Amino acid sequence: MGKYLSVFIGICMFAAGVFLLKRCLLDFLIVVKGIIPGVLLLAGAVSVVAGISEFKDVHKTSRGKEQQ
Repeated sequence: MGKYLSVFIGICMFAAGVFLLKRCLLDFLIVVKGIIPGVLLLAGAVSVVAGISEFKDVHKTSRGKEQQ
């Protein structure tokens, strides 16, 4: 019985989401437009930190090989 209830609730939530998306499409698009720059900034920062970390690891590894 729980599986059917889960599917029914999922369908109801999906239908409500579609209804609200149609009704509030402009508001949704404004929110998406506001989120995109923040996501890009965060992704860029993570990429820079990962690149610097990888650069340090390669530099440390090559330095260790030179000493041996």
